[in-house]
Amino acid sequence: MVKAKSVTKQSERDALYKKAQVIFKEQAPWFTIAHAVQLKPVRKEVVDFKLSPFGRHTFYGVDIK
Repeated sequence: MVKAKSVTKQSERDALYKKAQVIFKEQAPWFTIAHAVQLKPVRKEVVDFKLSPFGRHTFYGVDIK
């Protein structure tokens, strides 16, 4: 990881990060996730409501039928 952070050549850095991922999975084989399922109850009259990946309640563009 330390070497990969300092390398400027993209292909070499990619190879080092892939190698680090293999080592990580071998030494710490827990299931890693990068996201969670979000559920928000919304009435059927509400249109164009979109879930924010940051957990915010953004109502820009939301309307009621």
